Amino acid sequence: MRIRRPTVGWLALAPLALAAACASTGTLSRFDAFAQAGSAYAKAVDALLQQAAQIQVDASSEKLLSTRDDFGPVSRADFEKQDQADRAFIHEITLLRRQAKLLADYFSALDALATSDQPQAFGASLAATAGSLDALSQQLRGRPLAKSVQAAQVLAADVGSLVVRRAESRALQHELEQRKATIARVLQLHVALLGAVRDQVEANLEFARNRDYEQQVEDPYLTTGAPLDENGWKQSRFKGLEPPDPVQQLDAAQSAARELQTAWAKLLTHELGPGDLQAVTGELTPILAALDNL
Repeated sequence: MRIRRPTVGWLALAPLALAAACASTGTLSRFDAFAQAGSAYAKAVDALLQQAAQIQVDASSEKLLSTRDDFGPVSRADFEKQDQADRAFIHEITLLRRQAKLLADYFSALDALATSDQPQAFGASLAATAGSLDALSQQLRGRPLAKSVQAAQVLAADVGSLVVRRAESRALQHELEQRKATIARVLQLHVALLGAVRDQVEANLEFARNRDYEQQVEDPYLTTGAPLDENGWKQSRFKGLEPPDPVQQLDAAQSAARELQTAWAKLLTHELGPGDLQAVTGELTPILAALDNL
């Protein structure tokens, strides 16, 4: 199966964002550095989620075409049922993409609040963004991805005790106290849902990967007397046995979400260091490089 690459013009700018996020929190404010990491995370996740939606439709289309070739077309009712399932998945992906962008917007506004001499100018914006994040969380928690076994286990865990220490201003202290659990739960939701998307993508790719493995690896090997390009055959066999790139990328994005959740807790306590953000961006750098080379 050939997966079409989503158009993401920001990829060329990603190294600059990642470098800024990894800079010393003594050079950047801790909120600026965190916002840079959050922005890079949101952009990487957005590209991966676009790819996941494309894989969903490509996989179901390929199965429909294969069924048509082998047995004839499915019934109109079955065709419409598949359309409904694909639309539902795409809608869920759209909601998660929207939340990832809002999360980056919130971190940027929080940085503005932390460094402004007029913090009252950002209160309404932060409250509105946090409210939208919470509303999207409620929608996403009621949909199929959140109800998968793995995701449900992640969401059942408590986000832990979150403490705010040494905030730079009274307005910032108030904002962090108000939103600390909301943001932690959003990041927990992303850990859960990215894992569920990863499993869905792996299942969607399995049909085409099994067919390709049979045609490119098993059949040439089992055909006695036929010439065999041994180096090419070994490469095809390895590629067919290792996890597909989109699955590995979603694994890395899930790890980045988990690291960002940990970094959020440390941001609140004024214990955030460059290593905490490097743990986030270290997961994102190969994702961006791989997507840029598709």
